[in-house]
Amino acid sequence: MAWLILICSLILAAIDYRIAKRVIGSENRRALKHTVSILLSLDFIPQIFTVITFILFRDNPTWLIMVGNWLLLTYFILAVARAPFNIVFLASQNRLARLLGAAIGLAIVIVLLYGTISTRTDYTINRITIESEKIPESFSGYTIVQLSDLHVGTMVNPEKEISDIAAICNTANPDIIAMCGDLVNIRYEELTPSIKNALKKFSAKDGIYSITGNHDVGVYIKDSLRYTPDNNTHQLILQQETLGWIVLDNESEKIYRAEDSIYITGISYSKELQDHRHSRHLPETDFASAYDGVDTNSFSITLSHIPQLWDKILQESSSDLTLAGHVHSMQIKFPIGERGISPAMILYKRWSGLYEEQGRWLYINDGIGCVGFPMRIGAKPEITIFELRPKSPNSN
Repeated sequence: MAWLILICSLILAAIDYRIAKRVIGSENRRALKHTVSILLSLDFIPQIFTVITFILFRDNPTWLIMVGNWLLLTYFILAVARAPFNIVFLASQNRLARLLGAAIGLAIVIVLLYGTISTRTDYTINRITIESEKIPESFSGYTIVQLSDLHVGTMVNPEKEISDIAAICNTANPDIIAMCGDLVNIRYEELTPSIKNALKKFSAKDGIYSITGNHDVGVYIKDSLRYTPDNNTHQLILQQETLGWIVLDNESEKIYRAEDSIYITGISYSKELQDHRHSRHLPETDFASAYDGVDTNSFSITLSHIPQLWDKILQESSSDLTLAGHVHSMQIKFPIGERGISPAMILYKRWSGLYEEQGRWLYINDGIGCVGFPMRIGAKPEITIFELRPKSPNSN
């Protein structure tokens, strides 16, 4: 992402310099210098912020990350959105063409603002029915609500937004709620008393199950003296447990209905995966112990923050339904085709929605919160509701 933005900034800077030189002229050096300086400061907003942060701040507290998110949005509006008009201005003297370029730039600004003001909290509810011969009759209609990637530290109005999400989830009268990681954005201290009060509003008959994601385990904290990653993760788990949540740390739980049961397994995010968190291929990861005691003949659910682990889950477990998050569809998705089109398709083999292989399922939730910039373009925040149904051996 950082390299992509840097390349974009260099291209924008080259275009702005040529335009300034054409409009002002090389002979008026002072005016040209001042104009170019202003334009370059807009073109390199992300890089300037990164350098200042590196020099002045020992750590990256949540408020600083929030400032960076909004500055990136400012960069998109003030620098990137000008690109269509600038390109047309250099390429053509036609007035209509330049008006079209300006219109495209304005449309980009409107889309960005709409994604920030509206789409960011326009929650979509997807309902999925899972039918399996392994689901007992007593679990027919069993309801699972999946959430992922709340990133409460970078929510604009976290108490209200969390309360709204909880109200939607509770309306489904779920048997369990599955939180698939990245509850916080940087550190456990984002779970302030007011935010925890909002999180207490989630309700499920058999409990709220949670796992850790890459943002939960402290890897984005630079101050390793006061905030060690291990301590951050430990405190985050404790905070969730005080809410009454069940944090599955590479372990499994058995859920009963009368004499019948199903299993739910949680795979903790491993810091060893950090450099590969957006990679299609992961290094060797050992989570076999997470399935200790799981009956292979029983229906089994796995919570895994990153969806790339599904290949290994298929190989080394009997898990029937894997619930993941992490990708967010990179917060950009266009409604073209069955699954949509997103930049996430470039990085990930599986990136959004339902996948079925070997008679087993993976669902990648598009998440709730935002990372990098406080907006979603097309990729609406998602609440997924699963209903389990037994399947007759003779049914198609």
